[in-house]
Amino acid sequence: MDESSLKPDQLLCEYNGVIDIADLDNIVPDTIYLSKLHIEVCTKLASTMKLSEDEYHLLTNILIKHSNKTKTITALVSLIKAGKIKPIAIKSGYMTSSILEKHIDLQGINIVNDKSDNGHFIDLSHFKKIFVKLVLHRIYRLLFRKIACTSAIRSWVEISQIMYGDKYDSSLILIYPFVLNIKRHIRYIKHCFGNYKSATLCGLQYSLIDYMKLLISSRSKDLHCVRFELNAYKKHAAELGQIGVKHLYTSDEFEAGAFVMVKALQDCGAEVTNTAHGMSFGCPYVNYETFYVYNNAQKDYYSFKSEQVNYKVTPRSNTDPVNCVLDNAEKKKKVIIFIEANYERLGMRYYTNLENRAVDILREFSLKYSVDTYIKIHPNRKVPVDLNQFSIAGVKVIRHLSEIKHAEPIFVSFYSAAYYDFRQLGPFIFIYDGFVWPEEVYGEDGLVCAPLEEIHTEILKYLN
Repeated sequence: MDESSLKPDQLLCEYNGVIDIADLDNIVPDTIYLSKLHIEVCTKLASTMKLSEDEYHLLTNILIKHSNKTKTITALVSLIKAGKIKPIAIKSGYMTSSILEKHIDLQGINIVNDKSDNGHFIDLSHFKKIFVKLVLHRIYRLLFRKIACTSAIRSWVEISQIMYGDKYDSSLILIYPFVLNIKRHIRYIKHCFGNYKSATLCGLQYSLIDYMKLLISSRSKDLHCVRFELNAYKKHAAELGQIGVKHLYTSDEFEAGAFVMVKALQDCGAEVTNTAHGMSFGCPYVNYETFYVYNNAQKDYYSFKSEQVNYKVTPRSNTDPVNCVLDNAEKKKKVIIFIEANYERLGMRYYTNLENRAVDILREFSLKYSVDTYIKIHPNRKVPVDLNQFSIAGVKVIRHLSEIKHAEPIFVSFYSAAYYDFRQLGPFIFIYDGFVWPEEVYGEDGLVCAPLEEIHTEILKYLN
């Protein structure tokens, strides 16, 4: 096949033939999108637009979180730099020469510009979710009680209380919409309203006019998306300032526009403390006084673009201690516990495939060596609907470790903050994804790692 036969969003490679650009994220792991390379791809793309500094930083944050196009650019660049593919021709409406030449040498690569591209880099699916966000936040605002306070906590589920439990009695507890697990969110709301005097639902003041501009725009959707978020966070900062907030405790590094609110509060003399809510790497532009991160890998990631922040490396538990306890029976049997990460919900196709293979391999291992294998599901999994795939796989599913009796666990995981919750209970074996070693994600040396096909060898060392 020659390059004249290429369809839109395809590339022709010297050894690999024709590859659909949309399939690149099946070839590389999602850890690539936690790299400085991906940050650079997004920042350089955002810099091509005429934006204010806050708009530029906000667009970069949104692209990091909600742009499959920037992910495919990063995937392509990383594969080329790693020598895994050698493109001859690329046909795309958004992978233009002016974008790619910032990252790779284009000599020998013919770039064919496809005119059918829609012109925006933020995912269409994100634009659709924005309407749901607008509605939910407006509903929560109807029940927003503006209680005068000097200390407030932004929260979504019980993790916030694990982080800031000592502040709950003396602070206004702001509870924002959380759609990933409705039952978990409702349990948290009931707990807060039943145990604390100063708790309220809360939402951002998203503008219907800003949303309509986004909806009707054809070629400037990215810009209007930025302004939709920017204006809402500025207004929310003003609200918090009006009720007297001088200390805000939060965990919102995953919200693209949160830094806008933080800066506005700081301008009014308030201090903002953030605690990383997990092992994930969120938006690179943040602006907290103090940011508690899990490890040096997170510190390096965030300080790449936000070096002004005071980072404190403090590994900690995100799980209720009640659910981290194993019984103290004298006779214990060794079991394998695979810590599932709900990659499918996050649209992480490379890891979804690996995770499914891992379950199959561990099931076969369990049968061969007569050792029980459990899947410790992610807190945002819905029970029982989302558990069918594991039940079919023939392994046992648990939500909490306390469900297992007389066990001496051997943990298996890709990447999970549960490592900090459970590492005192048994050894961890990390699965190497073929691109990024777990040491790079955890910022620790000496972790036990193995490719998926060799994981049985490491498990056997602990069984014998």
